[in-house]
Amino acid sequence: MESPSEQSGPSFWRLLTASAAGTVVETYDLILTALVASLVFNHAFFPDIAPWIGTLAAIGAAAVAYVGRPLGAVVFGWIGDRYGRLPALRVSILGAGLATVGIGLIPTAETIGVMAPIILVALRLVQGIALGGEFGGATSIALEHAPPHRRFLYGTFASVGSMGGVALATVTVLATTAGMGMDAFREWGWRIPFVASAILIVVALIARRLEESPEFEQERHRRETEAGTGRPVEALSVLKRGLLVLACLVMTTPSGTITFALSTGMLPVVNAGGLQGIDIATFQVALVVLSLLAMPISLWGGWLGGRVRPELVIIIGGVLVTATAFPVVALIGTGSPVLLFVAIVLAAPGYALVSGPAASFVAASLPTGLRYLGIGIAYAGASLIGGGVLPVIALAIAGENYDTLLPFACILAGAGVVALMGLVLTGRARSAVGEAKSADSAPVDDVTMGRS
Repeated sequence: MESPSEQSGPSFWRLLTASAAGTVVETYDLILTALVASLVFNHAFFPDIAPWIGTLAAIGAAAVAYVGRPLGAVVFGWIGDRYGRLPALRVSILGAGLATVGIGLIPTAETIGVMAPIILVALRLVQGIALGGEFGGATSIALEHAPPHRRFLYGTFASVGSMGGVALATVTVLATTAGMGMDAFREWGWRIPFVASAILIVVALIARRLEESPEFEQERHRRETEAGTGRPVEALSVLKRGLLVLACLVMTTPSGTITFALSTGMLPVVNAGGLQGIDIATFQVALVVLSLLAMPISLWGGWLGGRVRPELVIIIGGVLVTATAFPVVALIGTGSPVLLFVAIVLAAPGYALVSGPAASFVAASLPTGLRYLGIGIAYAGASLIGGGVLPVIALAIAGENYDTLLPFACILAGAGVVALMGLVLTGRARSAVGEAKSADSAPVDDVTMGRS
């Protein structure tokens, strides 16, 4: 059988579209719900409690998706590693899309009472389970179809798609509120972006008309050949694989933490007037600018990592995130729109160099037979921590009047430090798995990933 490097594959743009399309939808769904939760859900689904507590309840309901993601990562990862990346991806994106459209159709608490928040939580759980199967598969198909000297670059595609999803969700909310006004948006207009996500689902399904990668087919052939031999999986090998996935979780947590600290976490502060001088529309535009700046920088980081050392790119990103955390939050806290955009420009390079390159590093650190599942679990756990837990904690510490933004600065600074820790842990776990790869399914990629 030919090696992956000996066979021609999809073009750069075809793979970029196939990998990024689904993660655009994934992040669009997550960020859209997070944005609408802070603006609308407290009024629509939790109207009978204090506004501050209602906001926390709304964000908590939105965060249920992050609880479902690990389950989805396990289910779809198992399917994707054994039966094919593409079938798992198609079911995942379809399930997530139906749940997102369903959220846009839920009657409010005024109409059906307590059933409204119950249905919201149930659909968010379904959405989270389905989205748990997205990122691992999207990263896997890009990396495994890539030419050997471009594996690190191609591994960033899914993360770039996630950044695009942040921008798209924010622009959609911004355009809808600008077109009809905030009162109409809170009353019924918030449903439009959810229902319109059906268009994105169709686009993603069309973009993923690919064949399975030669690398995956080799792994499937190996499994079929060894089936029935009765060879047990060594406990030590399983333990080391678990250690590798845990290290990958640490490696990926900073990306989600940065994304949601600056969106889910900050937006309720702005919405409550906690940043006088900065309104909702201005802050949403700033989030779009952050994503648009980060996308090319992340791709450049992927290209640079393939030319030099991936670790170097992530180290630079982690140091930048930590060094700029307190200045970024201080600039935002001034309430000046001009300084807000200065803060965004300051935050973008570190965020971009941590996010995309970290995904590549994680994907290439995992054996083919563990890749979909391993990436999925790592990113599901990272999203639960960064998107579900930390924003709620930061808002609770900030208090009802949002007297301090210090928790957000600490979260950002910590994200940079954790990125550096994850780099060390992942490298050590790779070495441990590499030592036992005689009992493994497939060798772990060289960390330079075809450096040219």
